[in-house]
Parts: sequence; structure tokens; C-alpha cells
Amino acid sequence: MLKAGLSYRQPMAVWIDGNPRLADFLEIPAEVFVRPEMANRLAMLSRAYPLSIRSTSLSLATPGAIPEDLLRPLADIATAVGALWVSEPVGFRRTGETTLKIHCPAVPNDDSIAIIAEHTKEVSGRSGCPVLIETMSSPLRFGDPLDEPDFLNRLCERSGCRLLLDLTALCIDARRHGFVAARWLSGLDPAAIAMLRLSGDTARDGRPTGGESAAIPAETWDLARQAISRSPDAGALMEHDLHIPAVDALESELATIRALAGAA
Repeated sequence: MLKAGLSYRQPMAVWIDGNPRLADFLEIPAEVFVRPEMANRLAMLSRAYPLSIRSTSLSLATPGAIPEDLLRPLADIATAVGALWVSEPVGFRRTGETTLKIHCPAVPNDDSIAIIAEHTKEVSGRSGCPVLIETMSSPLRFGDPLDEPDFLNRLCERSGCRLLLDLTALCIDARRHGFVAARWLSGLDPAAIAMLRLSGDTARDGRPTGGESAAIPAETWDLARQAISRSPDAGALMEHDLHIPAVDALESELATIRALAGAA
């Protein structure tokens, strides 16, 4: 597992292109790069960096088959670039009747574990790479938030997958739902954590959630240190979406992530 990554956004393109090997890998958004007009850009990035792919459309917790028109393009680009892994949120955004604008959390029960495990195995088989199950923030809760780590542990064991743990989302949900993020984290199997996501506290699922600062919050850094102390083999990934800091701030954060993750 590569150690220090950067989530690609178009406003960062000049900075990334002008500084080869800024990070150990780039994470690219599937929904952007499955478009045919992005083929040349995808090929250019894949020559410069190892790539992971972040998907948000497969709706892993939805019963039934993943629609082929969603799975095939993702599998094609993953195969084309030799993707390190594909990540997808541990929830659903599609029902039998409609497609939702945001992800909703999976109900933490055995039925959800079976559905998600089956889907992750299908995605991995089609894409030819591992799948990381990404945690997410949500205003909805099904039961005690502190039961969620047990659900994720059992899901990883059943599916054979590991977690992409969104620490900023965890901090946001801890504030929303009144639990202690560090205690939640202590309930996770350390071996289940493959990668940490650290992002500006501005948006999850396209909605404002925490504040207006573009910087990664101090509480996220604190939680990252706790996570790395328990899971020293985990990597870390920097993401900025709606509010992208200036280049000097980006470089400072990336340097901190590289040091935190133990990247060479």
C-alpha cells in the first residue's frame, strides 16, 4: 500500500503537472474520468503517477445487481490504468424507485453486510484490483454510532476488503451525533484500516457540513495521529474539494501527511 496520496481536482492540475511525484499516488474521481473526452488526461496522469479510483455511484448497499452501465465504465478505466484500488462509500444512493442526490448510510445489520460483501467482490473481480470500503458522514443514524465500528469490522471480515477511513467525516459526525470520535476509532480493528482520508471541513456529499475553512481541521490531524499509532501500515490521503487552499498551504499539508504516514 502506497503511503501518501493526493485527491485530484481540476483546479490543482497546473500545480500537479508542474511538480511530478508530489505524492506517492493520485486518487481520481471515477465519475469525471469515465467520460471519453477525459481519456487523454487519464493516460497522461497514469504515466506520471500510480492511480487509485474513487467511485461514488455504485451504491454498494442497494440490493440486487449493480447496473452494468455503472460498473462497466469503472472497470474499464481501472483496467486501463492498472488502478491500485477502487473505493466506494459504505452506503446507498439508489433504491428500486429512484437515485438519491446524497449517500445514505447502510443499515448496520447482517443483511447489509451480505449485500455489500457480494458487491465488493463483484467490483474487485471486474476491475482487477482491491476495493476499499469508504466511511462517510451522514445526518442519519441507525442505532448507536458506537456500534458502527463492530459493523465495519464484520463487513471487512466477510468481504475481505479494508477501509478507507474518512477522518474529517468522522469528526463531523461526532459533533452531529454527540459521540467521541477517538472512542469510535478505538472500536475498529486496526488491521482493517488501509487508508485515511483527511479533508477540509467544508463538504461531504456536496453539502456544507462543518465550517468555511479550507484547511484540514486540527481535530482531524489529532485523530490521524491516533489512527496511525494503532495502524502504522496505513497510508493517508489529502482531499480538498469546494475550497482549495493556496499552493503553499497545500504543500505544507501534503508534507505533514507524508511525515505522518511515514512516506519516504
